[in-house]
Order: sequence, then C-alpha cells, then structure tokens
Amino acid sequence: MTEAANIDSTFVVIDPALQAESVAVTDTLFSELDQRYDQFKGHMLVSSFSFDSDWPTWELHPHGDEFVCLLSGDVDLLLRGPAGERQVHLHAPGSFVVVPKKYLA
Repeated sequence: MTEAANIDSTFVVIDPALQAESVAVTDTLFSELDQRYDQFKGHMLVSSFSFDSDWPTWELHPHGDEFVCLLSGDVDLLLRGPAGERQVHLHAPGSFVVVPKKYLA
C-alpha cells in the first residue's frame, strides 16, 4: 500500500519511462538529483515552493518548459523571452502559466 506524503517535504521525480519516485527534500536535493538521475536528462520534477517576498534572482530551465500553478495567495511573474519581458498575474488558486524553456522567470 502506498502511504500519503506532503509535497512540501517530499518531491516527485518522474523518469523517462513515466515511473514516479518520491524523494525527500533536503538542502542538497538539486545536486543529488543531477547525480542520481544522469544530470536529470529526460526526467521531470513535481515540487512545491512557498514565498512571502520577491525572489532576488532569475531562473532558467534550458531543457524543458516549467508549469507554475498557484495554490494560494497571488503572484506576479516577470518572464523574459525572445519578444522581451511580460508580466503574468496569478490571482486565484488553480491559476497557472507554462513558462517555455529558455525563458527567464
């Protein structure tokens, strides 16, 4: 029987064969993902993050799109792409945006 987990402390890795594996969230998780999963080639990560202030850095996903779904609150995302910058406002639980690969968010 499968036990319930919480996305705040356990992320999910989906491999190229679409098999899912739970992984504990640790301070070294992202470097461990690269080591355990062949630089994360062909894999997907399901995760959750909470923020209460602006993020001080940009992030980039050069190998795949990113799905950002709001669970609570509201947020303004600034996306930088080939056509320049655009702002996306997520304001209701369940609202989402797909950030294309190579865009900065």
